[in-house]
Amino acid sequence: MTDSPTQLDTRGLNCPMPLMLLKKTLAELPAGAVVEVLVTDPHAELDFEIWCERFGHDLKPMTSHQVVGEQLFHVKKNITKK
Repeated sequence: MTDSPTQLDTRGLNCPMPLMLLKKTLAELPAGAVVEVLVTDPHAELDFEIWCERFGHDLKPMTSHQVVGEQLFHVKKNITKK
């Protein structure tokens, strides 16, 4: 596993695509890997929260990203598979 997160740019995509791409990306990575997801879909945060809670992934909104209309999240893949 590398120390730098895998980048996932979903700007311009609407629900359910940001979540679907996040699922696909995490499925290809080892446990403990981090994906940095950039979104413009205002509903993505709720989708990510629900999905991460259900499957045990760690979701962190990156408040330092202050581009109007964009949100940045770090999602850490869970260690144990549910």
